[in-house]
Order: sequence, then C-alpha cells, then structure tokens
Amino acid sequence: MTPTSRDNALKAEFDAKLESCKRRNYKGLEFYHPIDDIKRWMSAVKDGEKSSNTARLLEMVDDPSIFSPTSPDQINNALIVFAILLRLNCGNLIHIFKQYIRDDFLDNDLPSYILNALKSSGLQFPSDILTQFDKEKWAFCPAKIEDMHDQTKALDQDNARWILPFCKRNNIGKGGTAVVDEVLIQEDLIPDTFKDTLRGCKHEDKVFGSCYQLAIKSFQQEAQDVFKTEITNFMGIKSLPGVVQYIGCFKLKEPNTQGVLRTTSNILLEYGELDLDEYLAIQYPPVLNSEIINFWENIFQVAMTLAKLHNFEYQRHDGSTTTFDGWHGDVKPSNILFVQGKCKLADFGFAKFEPTRGAVPTAELLGVTHTYGAPECDPGRLRRQTITKHTQKIDTWSFGCVLSSIATWVVLGSNAYEYQYQAVRKLAIDEIIEKHNSNPGALIPIANDGFHDGREVLDAVKSWHKYLLNSMRRSDTITADVLKLVEENMLKSKPTERYSSGKVARELRRIVSEARERYNFALTDHEVPAIPASMLKALLAVDNVAPPDVRLEAKPTEHSRDRRVTVLERPSRTITTRVKKSERIGEMVVQAKVVGRKEVLQNALREQNEPYTELAVIFESPKHQPTNLTPVREALDLEASTAQELDAAEETAVTEPPKSTQNVAANRALLAAQASSKHASDYRVHNTVPETEISHPQNNPRQSFTGPGHLMLQTKSTLSPRAEFDSYPIGRLHRELRKAWDSERNIFTVLRNKITADKALRDFIQDRDIKFVVDNGWSMRPHWSNATKVLETLAMKLGPLDENGLDLLFTIGHDHNKNNIKGFDIPTTFRGAMVEARAPSNRQDLYQTSMAEVLSNLLNEYRQDMSKKLTIIILTNGEWERSAPDDVENIIATAIKDMWAVKPNFPVERWCTIQFVSFGDKPEALKRLKDLDDTLGQRFKIPDVIDTESWKGNPDQMLLGSIKASMDNLNSPDKKTPSTGEPLVEYSSRPESPSPQPSGHNPSKSSSSLIRGIKKFKNRLHSQANDD
Repeated sequence: MTPTSRDNALKAEFDAKLESCKRRNYKGLEFYHPIDDIKRWMSAVKDGEKSSNTARLLEMVDDPSIFSPTSPDQINNALIVFAILLRLNCGNLIHIFKQYIRDDFLDNDLPSYILNALKSSGLQFPSDILTQFDKEKWAFCPAKIEDMHDQTKALDQDNARWILPFCKRNNIGKGGTAVVDEVLIQEDLIPDTFKDTLRGCKHEDKVFGSCYQLAIKSFQQEAQDVFKTEITNFMGIKSLPGVVQYIGCFKLKEPNTQGVLRTTSNILLEYGELDLDEYLAIQYPPVLNSEIINFWENIFQVAMTLAKLHNFEYQRHDGSTTTFDGWHGDVKPSNILFVQGKCKLADFGFAKFEPTRGAVPTAELLGVTHTYGAPECDPGRLRRQTITKHTQKIDTWSFGCVLSSIATWVVLGSNAYEYQYQAVRKLAIDEIIEKHNSNPGALIPIANDGFHDGREVLDAVKSWHKYLLNSMRRSDTITADVLKLVEENMLKSKPTERYSSGKVARELRRIVSEARERYNFALTDHEVPAIPASMLKALLAVDNVAPPDVRLEAKPTEHSRDRRVTVLERPSRTITTRVKKSERIGEMVVQAKVVGRKEVLQNALREQNEPYTELAVIFESPKHQPTNLTPVREALDLEASTAQELDAAEETAVTEPPKSTQNVAANRALLAAQASSKHASDYRVHNTVPETEISHPQNNPRQSFTGPGHLMLQTKSTLSPRAEFDSYPIGRLHRELRKAWDSERNIFTVLRNKITADKALRDFIQDRDIKFVVDNGWSMRPHWSNATKVLETLAMKLGPLDENGLDLLFTIGHDHNKNNIKGFDIPTTFRGAMVEARAPSNRQDLYQTSMAEVLSNLLNEYRQDMSKKLTIIILTNGEWERSAPDDVENIIATAIKDMWAVKPNFPVERWCTIQFVSFGDKPEALKRLKDLDDTLGQRFKIPDVIDTESWKGNPDQMLLGSIKASMDNLNSPDKKTPSTGEPLVEYSSRPESPSPQPSGHNPSKSSSSLIRGIKKFKNRLHSQANDD
C-alpha cells in the first residue's frame, strides 16, 4: 500500500515529536524523555482534525480493504508499544502486540508465543521482529533514578539492557571488588518528588547545566557476595548520619571491553568529592589554632559515626527498635570521603551487623584492611592457625592508624604524610623480614607498610610520634593529645586494652574542648600574641586568591617519589640564575588554600567588628594575570583532564586560571615542594588521566547550552596538544609505560635503580648503546611538547636494556646534554633537559640546526671505539637550516663505508644504525628524511641502516625500524626483505678501511646507590642486586 501525502505528513509529525524528546547519554545511546509527552501527543487532537493522533496513525497503518482491527481506546495502555512498532514500520501489528505487552511492563521479556500469534495472523512481518522490538524498546524505558531507589521497582533483571540516563561518566577509582564512577544526571530527568532525596547532590556543570552528581559502584558477577552484603548493610543504615548516602541499585547487561555481554550489579551512592588522601593533597595544613582544631573536629565525626555503627539502633516500620552490633572492618583514608566538606564513612562491603546479645560481640569478617588492620586480623596468623573472631575494636585500631597519619600531615605536611612516614614503617618491617630469614618461626606482617609487627605496634611508629611532638607548631594545642590517645588507648596489641569506639568519641570531644580552652588561656595570659586584624585580612585575601582546590592532575603514589621539580625556562640563558630569581620562584609557587582558613578568619574578623572588603578590590593575584603557562606544564608534565582545560596552541598565552573541573587527583609533590626544606623530597609527577565519557547536551527547554564548553564539545576538529598526543599509538604507549614504571616503583627498586626490561626488545637491543639526538632548532618549538613525550616514551622503553645508560644530545648547546642516564632517573632527567634546551621564541636566527655537524661529530667519535653496536635515534623535523642539502647524506654514507671496512659483518649485524623520528609537515623536509631512508643505500651502495618514522606512527618502528630489516621495509614497499639476512642492496666490494681498529674498550657497570647508615638494609640490597 502506497502511503499518501497525508500519511507522509502525519508520519513526519510523529517523527518530529520523537525527535523533540530524544536525548543521548554519555555513550551516545539515544533515549526518550519525557515519555509522558509522547503519550500526550498521541492522545491529543490536532487543530483542524476530528480524531486523535493515535486514531490517525492507526488509520495510516491499517489496511483500508478490511475492517480496522484496533480502536484508539484499545491501546491506551500500549501507546509506547505502538510508537515502537511505528519506528519499526510495523504499526499494523499493534493489535497482536497489545495482547501480550503493555507500556507498564515494557522492560519485561516478550513471550515467545507471540511469534505464533503473528504467524497465524496472515500478516507479513520481519522474521526478526521480536529481536528488533527488544532492541528498540530500551530507548523508550530508560533507567529511572527513582526506580533504582524504590526496592519494589528495583531494576534487578539479569537480562536488562537499560540505557542509563547519565550525561557524563568518569572513572574515579578501582578497588579489589568494585569499580567506582562519577556520573551526572540533568535535573530535568529527576521528578520533583525525588529531588529532596538528592538535595545534597546538586551540581552545576558548565556544559550540561543544573545536574545531580552521584557515584556508581559496579560489581562484576564474581563479586556478588560483596555486592549483596553492601546492599543489605546500606538498606539497614541508610538513616545513619555520617555515612555516605545510599541512593539505589540496579543491574545492567552490557558488553565489556572485549565485546562480551556481562551483567554488573551497581550501587548508586551520594558522591564524595574527595577521599581523605585527596583532600589532604589539595590544601595546606592548618596553621592557626582555630584552623587546626576545626579540622580535627571534622575528622572526629568519623569516630562518632563508628560509635553509632558499633551500637546501631534500627527502627522498624512498626516503630519498634532493634539494636545491632556492627563492624566496619575496612577503616582507612580511601574510605573516608568528604561530602560537601563533611567527613563521611564509606564502603560497607566488608561490614557486618548482628543482633546485640549482651556478651562482648565478636564476628568473622570477609575481609579487612591490611595496612591499617589490627594485629589480630593479620593474614599471617591465618597461616599459624591462630585467627579468631574479631571484636569491634579492630575498627578502633584502624582509626588510630588513620589519626596517626593525619597528625603527620597536620604537623609536617604532604611530603611526610605521603612518603616519609610510610618509608619509616617499611624500613622497620624490612628488619622484621631479615630476622625471619634467620628465624623461620618469626611472625611477619602481611602489609609491608603496616603499623604493627604481627603482634605489637611498631617501635618506629612510637618514635615517629615523638618526632611529631618535637616538631609541632606553637599554635597547635590539640595534636599532642590526639597522639597520646592513639598511642595509649587505640594502638594496643590486646583488644581488651583498647578503648571502644564510644569511649574514643567521648575522649575526642573532651580533647577538642580542652584544646580551645588551653589556647584561650594562653591568649588571656599573653603567652601568645593575638594576631592583628590587618594580618587576618591579608591572610584571608591571599587564601581567597588561591583556587578552590589544586587539582593539577598528577597524584604521586608510593611508587613515584623521585620527581624533582625542574627549574622553569629562564628568561635568558645567558643571564645568571640569580637574576630575577624572585620572578622565577613566583612562577613555581603553587597556590592552595589552607584547610579551614576562610571560615576561621571571617569569624575572627567578625568578633573584632572589623569590616572586610572583598578580595577583588584589595588584592590581585599574579596567577590571574595573563601569563604563558607552557613552560610550567612542560617542566611538570601536567595535563588537564577535560577538553576545556587542555593546552591550546604551543604559543598561545593562557589568560584564565586553572578551572575547578580539573582531575581530582592533586599534585602532592608541588604542595610538598613549598614545605620546609628540612622535610623536602624528590618527586616525579605521575600522569593519570581518567577517561571521561560525556554526551552532548540535549534539547531541553529548561536549559541553554550556548556557552564555550558546549561549543568545544561540538567542534571535534580542534584537538589540544595533549589530546592529539593521546590519540596516537605513542600516546597510548606513554600512558602504559608510566603506569608500568609507577607500579614497579618502591623503595627497593628506586635504591637499586633497576626496572624490568622488555624481553621482546632485548633480543634486538642487547649489547647495543642508545644515543638520542634532539633537534632543538627554532623550527622545532611548535613540536616541543610532543617531542618531549615521544623522547620520554622511547627512553623508558629502551632504558632498561642499555646497561651503560642512555645518552641525550641536542643539536644546539652542549650544556644540556646528558650521559649514562639509568633507571628511574631517565624520565625526569630527560624531561628536565628538554625544558632547558628548548629554543627561545625570539632567537630564530641563532637557533638553527646543522645536522651535518652533529652527525659528523657523533659518528667520528663512534668510529674511535666500535666495541659495542650503536643506534642513534634522532627527533627532528628535517628542516636543518644550517646544513646543505647533500651534507648529511654524504657524512652518513662516508661513515658507514668506514665502519663497514672495520666490521665485515656490518650489514647483517647492523652495527651502527640511525633512526629518524619526524615531526611537522614541511614537504621538503619530510622528503629529505624519506630519501635518507629509502634511497641512500641504493645510491651509495651501502647497507640500509637508516629508517624514518613519523612520531604519529608505529612506536615499534621507531624502536626497531633501523635495527630490524623487516621493520625497516614496512614503510618502503619497494624494498624486498631478504630471507637470508643479507643486505638489501648488492655491494660491489668491501671498501678499504681508512679508520683505526676498535680499541676494545668495555665500560664497567656501575653499582646501585644505597641508603647510608642502614648497614643491614644496604647489604641485603647489594645481595639482591648480585642475585639479579
């Protein structure tokens, strides 16, 4: 039946209505909202028409030669079913489908016997109609937050293919049993009746407008026991203040990264902006007395929560109350979240609740924290068959460890919190391990950074507390009492000697009260001077200038401590480093807020009746001045986490301060760098860019998306340098290597300065020196950021294979060259050299490359000692302004002939090879590099040991293209790879040798540097190094 123009117009109206309700989620999947709008349109009567849109649509799809089998009234409860069939061009089947499925049960499986009804109808239909319908229906019944919350409507079907309505999803963590993602859902997708439940989750997004920010905790099928435990616990304690709020749960069937359908069980939770580690990383420790006390008082909320959790009163629907004994079992910094500035306890996957029976409560738990776990929970005892049921005081021990760590941050700052305290405990446990080697019966704790030796608190922990007491500020009247409580009443080996959580909470309240009184008395007695109001105003102004948080992407981990913050590019390389020192230091300073400062200072000024003028009037921060941040980003290798925050062009000045939407993982190294030099340590910035999935803003009458963020998302053709680099294979390899190196980094590997080598590469790189040459001519400036990362990537890949260490040379300026760089020093040293060696923007005439001169010196030097094979990797754009067109190829050809005369097996062994990694798009320059690769050997009748690969190409080609003949031929289809390993061209004869014979010099291996003063530790590391 041919559709009429009237039919076509009606179908267009229907399609337009669907389009107006169409939304897309973070994966780009389409869904419709609000569904009720579609139903209202179908039931409505258009002006000038006598019947409803549904009736007109039925008339359009029905066969006019027979009586209509369906009236509009018959499908009032199946309007969306009809809409789906219309989308599939099968609207005439509605009279059959309505018998078996309604809009209210759209997410249910279609009964198989509907197919029999279709066959017996005599109508034509697609053979896969049921499959098509099942696929299409999910767009009309997207998952609803309110249904996830309502247990009677829980989205728990194992086969559910829900389309989640979230506009953005970003992974923020992965634990042993679950993955945690941050999600955003636009406000108009939440019914008004449910908004009060989410009142604490409101979030204003720069792209999607008014949203609710939530967290999804996803469990794979093998972790169902933990999921069910956590759901049960959350359902019981959801009314308990001080715990992360439970929103709902759902199951979802979707393909994993391999494309295999997997069902995940998911818990929807209140979003915690930061965990304790992250919170301490983005702010400086408190200084003023009120700041210190207020901070501790917030932390003590966890103790109050634990006390209520251990003695939990559950109110039933009939009003009666049942008391439960509770255990958390996993108290640690990552499970203490900050929600709108308040401390809350999270992660109840290992928690347990049992009805109170009067006796001392004990229970077996599925799992407990290791580092912060009590001695009686240590798995080492399991091997000795001494494990028992645990009392609730395991949480007292764990929280005592957390308080001990926090006291470290309050007194000494991020460096000591993140690195030093942990290293001290590791050294102490290392001594225990050594004793175990001589006494196999000794008990060894499972955690190498725990707080006990298997039975007792470590002496090192007690000594550390003394160190903290000796280092406290005069204004700190509370931390000493906290440490006393921790050591005397919480970190006790016998559970019976530990305080209960209730008693700990009461003691902490007393400590807060006495600390305030003690400081007030000191002020009254003039033991400490009062701070003038003018200084309070100045401090408040400075604090207000600082960004809300310093989310500079990189978060040093326990494996990434050796980063030195490199000196930034100087205004002039000829000026002494003391000139304009204050300006350079100002560029390196990272502003961050002091925890709790704003509230404390505002209250103090209010008490003194001192007016305060807003910051913008009295203070202007140099950080808000237009400034080129490119050198800073290169020196610290910091990248933003979203498209709006990525570097623009290399030469573009950044005129806005960093946005607060940057990645939550802060650069602790930068914060620590400003602490006392007494506690300073070397750091390497750790790069981790979480992968964020976002959708485009949808048509929404309540919101307008015309801001720059929206335009950025729509303009797919503009990629920032960071995004461009990440999009190529070298970018992916860079991330993998950084992650692998960080995973290997610990106190032992750093001291031995040894990283696991790539076994696949070893066969080709063994007994071969690697020298990197970087073209730092002025024309390479636009490519410098990418060149830096390419160099770092290739160096990390090859570094572990070159026992003598890697060499780095620059075409201009010998002061920046580096020799024999090994192990964990490679990325930081090379990156720092690149920052220093970059050509200045205003010296184009002086900074021009003579590649002929560089290669001539390098190859002449190598010909004096050819005891080892050599590969030269050159990063260049090929422009070489100070080299004549034929100079480079003549120098290379001459050198190869000379070396071939010395080494008859030169062609097969590829004794000296040159690998060009090209940048830029200048045709003449790229042709020069291509000719060196493809035609030099044929034209000069020499072995082909030169290869060229774009930095955007295959990293394996950059590593092996000049070494492995088959790799070299990948980019040169006219070459034929010989099966015999013979040269690619025929050579007339081996030339006479004008060069001296190799000297046979064999550099000796350098030994690892070890910690001084720790004799046993040093000997053990020497022993391990020798064994390797």
